[in-house]
Amino acid sequence: MAINLHAKYEKKLAEAYTRSSFVAGNASSEFEFTGVKSIKIPSIVTKPLGDYDRTPNNEYFRYGTPADVQDTVQEMSMTQDKSFALVVDKGDNSEQQLMKNAGTVMKAEIEEQVVPHIDKYVLAKWCNEAGMVKTFASALTKTTVVSAILDAETYFSDNFVPDGERYLYIKSDQFSLLRLAPEWTGCDKLTKEIVKRGYIGDIASFKVIRVPASYLPAGVYFLAVQKKSVLAPQKIRDAKVHQDPPGISGALLEGRYNFDAFVIGARCSGVYVACAEDNACAEPAATKGATTSLATETAGASIKYTLDGSDPRYSASAAVYTGAFANPDAGVVIKAYAYKTGLLPSTVLTHTCV
Repeated sequence: MAINLHAKYEKKLAEAYTRSSFVAGNASSEFEFTGVKSIKIPSIVTKPLGDYDRTPNNEYFRYGTPADVQDTVQEMSMTQDKSFALVVDKGDNSEQQLMKNAGTVMKAEIEEQVVPHIDKYVLAKWCNEAGMVKTFASALTKTTVVSAILDAETYFSDNFVPDGERYLYIKSDQFSLLRLAPEWTGCDKLTKEIVKRGYIGDIASFKVIRVPASYLPAGVYFLAVQKKSVLAPQKIRDAKVHQDPPGISGALLEGRYNFDAFVIGARCSGVYVACAEDNACAEPAATKGATTSLATETAGASIKYTLDGSDPRYSASAAVYTGAFANPDAGVVIKAYAYKTGLLPSTVLTHTCV
């Protein structure tokens, strides 16, 4: 008979997960994946204001020439489906002791394997889909780290990112620099904050969350996130203990986790990653001749682009660049970015054709 630990020991396991996870509760829950593998999120494309015409050629177009409202679509598909299976042999244990041991093993598996794996995946995915990838030619120091963080806050504010629920995931070595910064050491309040889920204190409008160096991609100094800009759905979070199943004298522990992480394209300005210049692709350039070509200085990198003005990082209309294409009409906006396994993607090229 199966015993579902997430029902029988719900409070204990939920508490262990929350205490161990650095990202739990810090992502939007607006969009539901229940019952589906993929969802599509449409976003409206607004139109800049024009001048009101008091003497138009067409009396009905004083406000300007009407145009159909355009939209872009971002498709998100769940890709991660992980599991584990463990056996706790009965041996000389009594049945009561067996269940206690099985519960202890299950708790350890969740804390030491499941939660770290999901956290690392989520943070890496957010980094790779960030709206802004800010690169630095030189490593951050105790005299530059605060300025770099404030630049992220300025970027958020300039792009109308909501002030609340902003999180700063910072690597442990970068946090050490932050603690040595004059701006940090001069604030007694920060040193008195209670550490909870890695939460250390506030700097500017960010809640600072220190994470192990292995939790963020290579070369990343910190990741700034506004909660409503990101998703971390978990469709299946299942852990069970089967006692004395066929072929086993003892407890069979099984777990399955179906999860993923996304940045919402329309809100991508709320995700900002700071990294070393060598750990990100170079932004592509567009060249017009008899045809239009795209190129990046990053060797081995691929390029995705759009011709409808949508962001190729999130748009369903993005195409992989395979070679020069016919010159678009004047006024068409080419957007393109470079990407390569092991590196963060580039910033987005925006090129208006002439």
